[in-house]
Amino acid sequence: MHLCDEPGEACGRPIDIDERKATQREGFQALKRYAGDIVACLPNGLAVADADLRVLGFNETFRIMFGMRSGAGYVGRRLDGIVPLMGIRDQAMAILDGRASSASMDCAFGETWLRIRLTAIRPAQEDDEEQRLLVIAEDITGEKAHAARVEQLAFYDSLTGLPNRTLFLETLLATLVSVGAGGESLVVLYMDLDRFKEINDTQGHVVGNQVLQEIADRFRGVARAGEMVARLGGDEFAIIARNRGVQGAVHIARRLITLVAEPLASVERTVGISIGLAAYPEDGQTADDLVRHADLAMYRAKAAGGGYRLYHPQMSVSMDARAQLARPPGREIDGKRLELYYQPQLDLRTGALIGVEAQLRWFDMESGWVDPAGLIAVADERGGSGALAGWTIEAACNQVRSWQQAGLHLPGRLAFNLSVRQLEDTATTARIVSAVESAGLTPAAFEIELTGSGRIGNVNESIAIMEALKVAGFTFALDDFGGAYSSWTHLQHLPVDGLKIDTSLVRQILVAARGRTIVSVFVDMARSLGIHVVASGVEAQAQVQALIELGCTEAQGGWVGEPLPAAAFAEKWLKASA
Repeated sequence: MHLCDEPGEACGRPIDIDERKATQREGFQALKRYAGDIVACLPNGLAVADADLRVLGFNETFRIMFGMRSGAGYVGRRLDGIVPLMGIRDQAMAILDGRASSASMDCAFGETWLRIRLTAIRPAQEDDEEQRLLVIAEDITGEKAHAARVEQLAFYDSLTGLPNRTLFLETLLATLVSVGAGGESLVVLYMDLDRFKEINDTQGHVVGNQVLQEIADRFRGVARAGEMVARLGGDEFAIIARNRGVQGAVHIARRLITLVAEPLASVERTVGISIGLAAYPEDGQTADDLVRHADLAMYRAKAAGGGYRLYHPQMSVSMDARAQLARPPGREIDGKRLELYYQPQLDLRTGALIGVEAQLRWFDMESGWVDPAGLIAVADERGGSGALAGWTIEAACNQVRSWQQAGLHLPGRLAFNLSVRQLEDTATTARIVSAVESAGLTPAAFEIELTGSGRIGNVNESIAIMEALKVAGFTFALDDFGGAYSSWTHLQHLPVDGLKIDTSLVRQILVAARGRTIVSVFVDMARSLGIHVVASGVEAQAQVQALIELGCTEAQGGWVGEPLPAAAFAEKWLKASA
């Protein structure tokens, strides 16, 4: 008799060791009798092999997992002949030799994923010292599917199935390391769809999503080896082109422009595309630099009406200036200054000055005058458009008052640009009215040229704001009319007094009969609506003559007169008029 010294039993209670051993032997015998049934019921496949990797036995689950025919005599066959897994023999021998304790490998068999675990076991017979190999096969198809789904959500765009921004940047970083070591080339193409927002605004997000999916399918269909296409978000896409070089990337850009211009199945209109290109290592040696520079080049392409642009260092100087627009602008901002230039508008029949447009310019002390293309659009995106509009109208009002005090009269109205986003900002519109009143002027001296009408969010609210400003005395004109579908859709709703024919159409009146016909239709339509028309970008006498023949008698552009600083404009135009 002994006292119990094991947990779980009441200490002090006497037990019989012989009785305990007898109970254990009985339990082992029962376990041995039912072991087959227990193994057969397990959800995992089990097999045992000897030191020569010959199969000694397996359960039904194992047989089914590996497609073993019932009664085909698999006992005695080599394990690596049944489980066709690369490296399984080396892993098994390392375990049996004591060089490893266990191993785990994942493999696919048809549509099923299995995890194979190997471990050593020692038989229960005391006279048998030879180890055996236990093979456990677990079906992990569900686990793999879940992992794939997580990866899909983390690295792929849910709408188009293309790689997302995260995977794009990770791939770019890895590719840069590779091409840098091998002295290879790489180009990043940054793309933004043109006129896509018009589709979203007029036909809804469902149609917009269909357009994105169709465009993504086109990109995916033409992508070649060494090219990765990704959707960065919204209507922005990007491509990593390895070993293409600049000329090869230009070929890709032209291919994509043609591809996107083809009619869409999802909507009865077309979209365009603006593409910026930045090459490694010339335009940047880091992923951030390449993406940023390609983005800058894309903005330049969009400001020019679409197509593609190669990055140039001057673009960074321009963007540095534009970045300041998010801050309240003053006369001097970090070595740069804002200034208004003034471009005359003439009556083509008499040559008389009938108005002037105030145009914003940005001066950099190191680089000189910065290209103003797209300034308002960038200001909109960066949240600085309200302050920019306020500065512009205040500067224009002060200049008009200064001319008046000098005895100089400005015929007609002074026009200034206002984006849709600025118009919908009530604080901006209030600042405009206040600036005019503070200068002792009347709104009747000003015309607001509305830009980006395709981006109007709430048309009714915009109309209400415009009507209030018209009551105060301002007039409105649609800028760049004919350059986008939005010109047509909003002309019938917005209370505008004039329209400015887009420069691209003015250029076409001498080279294409269709261009001449379109301008003629615009002029006749405006006349019937009681709207005055100004042709922009007039550069040649022949254009002047053609416009007069079409009934458009108001114009501005290089032929009429280039934009000038206030003093030079007054000297050439106002004093001459006086």
